[in-house]
Amino acid sequence: MEDKDLQQLFQSFSPELPSDTFFMRALEANLQKVEFIRRQQAVARRQNRRAVVVAAATGFVAGVVFMLIMPYITSFIAAASSQIPALLLSLASLSDILTVLSWSVVGIVTAGLSLSSYQLAMTLQTSVTSK
Repeated sequence: MEDKDLQQLFQSFSPELPSDTFFMRALEANLQKVEFIRRQQAVARRQNRRAVVVAAATGFVAGVVFMLIMPYITSFIAAASSQIPALLLSLASLSDILTVLSWSVVGIVTAGLSLSSYQLAMTLQTSVTSK
């Protein structure tokens, strides 16, 4: 019984179709939106690549500079460790923590500089393209 009711319902269903010109206008508008999004993605990819190059160059330069001043950093940390109580100083000498600490400081600063330069490059590029 239900099958006949459903068949009658679908047989009597005759939706109005929009005109061809309306369909083409809507299609063209949607295609323009898609093309706009593609252009925006291409611009974003170029900006991202430039920012990555800036960040990589910053990280490389910071790494070279820190390698040149590493003896000074190590001696500064050693001088600062002389202020640590004797128990902590003996632990530091046992595990050679001063070298690890100096390399950790250099790594953190280099990573921070690289990330900051990436963010700055992205911000500057975005502000230039939005004008």
